[in-house]
Amino acid sequence: MPYGTMPDSPLSANEINALAAATQFTPQSLGIAQAIGALHLLVRLPAAERAVRQKSGDAQQQLEVLRVEVSDRILLALLQVTGMSAEIVCEAERADQLADRLEEKEDSRARLITVAAIVVAGLAGIVGGAVAIANQSVIEGILGVVGGTLSTVFSSFALKQDLATVFLHPRNILIPVWNGPEQTDLFPEVVWRFLNRPLEEDPSATLRTAIIARWQRDGRLGTPGSAVERHRLHLFFTEGGEYQVEDLRARAQMLDMLDAQVGLMNQYLEGLLAEVLARGSLVQ
Repeated sequence: MPYGTMPDSPLSANEINALAAATQFTPQSLGIAQAIGALHLLVRLPAAERAVRQKSGDAQQQLEVLRVEVSDRILLALLQVTGMSAEIVCEAERADQLADRLEEKEDSRARLITVAAIVVAGLAGIVGGAVAIANQSVIEGILGVVGGTLSTVFSSFALKQDLATVFLHPRNILIPVWNGPEQTDLFPEVVWRFLNRPLEEDPSATLRTAIIARWQRDGRLGTPGSAVERHRLHLFFTEGGEYQVEDLRARAQMLDMLDAQVGLMNQYLEGLLAEVLARGSLVQ
């Protein structure tokens, strides 16, 4: 493959390894370089370094220009990753904060219902005791049944809370992750390419598909084929709707995982920059 014409599609593991042997860059650095559009620059570095060692014309200046361009691409990608990560964290925090407020409402409602159950049980006991003193056994039995029933009903309400709230997210960054379009306006291009590159350990999968598999394996979408799954698929991958606490927590956890995977890109970029800088000693 000519070094000057790097393909837009991700390289296979064999192509990456062959290029790594030719350029002395690690496969990880070559993969991230392609994601940020700098692969064609990286493969030009060995020839530029040889020209400097051979003291050919303005080779030193050309090499410095090449290094600066690579560094600029890396810096821009780092900033884009940081911005994307901040947006993901913000969305996760929105869901968590709303879940906290909804839980507070549920706790307050549960306390009121519990107090009502205690009051009802107490009144039933007092009235039942008065009736018992008057030897009205039938009425006493009726009061006991009614009081017990009401107390049970109130207690069940206290235990079972189904409060929901409308939560909208018109800029839903989970949608492209789930649908996997070739391009999306919701992610920087370099981040989107990184999420869709083949995995080193399994070239048939990508980081994006691995994220989805982890969501499903961890039960964030509910049991496959269940009503909960159908409900969450509609909530999480549209502009929103009525969320309960469990739905909000699941969405926040999905976003947290996405952020962790996007954050991996920073490590690859830092590794690439370290390799580029380390090559400076090769031409001294």
